[in-house]
Amino acid sequence: MSDPATNREARLNARHSGLGIASFLMGAGMPLLIVCLFVFSISLDSFLSGYQRRDFNFILGLLVIFAPPFGHLIGLVFGIWGVRQPDRKKLFPVLGIIFNGLFLLSGLALVIIVIFLVFAAAGGFH
Repeated sequence: MSDPATNREARLNARHSGLGIASFLMGAGMPLLIVCLFVFSISLDSFLSGYQRRDFNFILGLLVIFAPPFGHLIGLVFGIWGVRQPDRKKLFPVLGIIFNGLFLLSGLALVIIVIFLVFAAAGGFH
């Protein structure tokens, strides 16, 4: 039989999951990265000429559109992987799963809403 005191001591001595910490940081850090990209874009706008500004805004737009979903998807996988690690604390993987899952679901909901609005504006839903 296992001793409750031994199990408690084992849980207290367990280390945090590195994958869980990475998942949490990706979930919490991706919105901060987007804000930093916008601030950087605004501050750099006055230093660029017309063509440079257009190219920079195109690249920035691609980053803002494609980086967060992939980052949150990777963070979600890391969180699930971190929860499944034995003898590790589960706080950071669970928080990472929550943050990354919420941001993925809210992004998906936003895409669906935009698709419906574009469809309605194009004369759909007769």
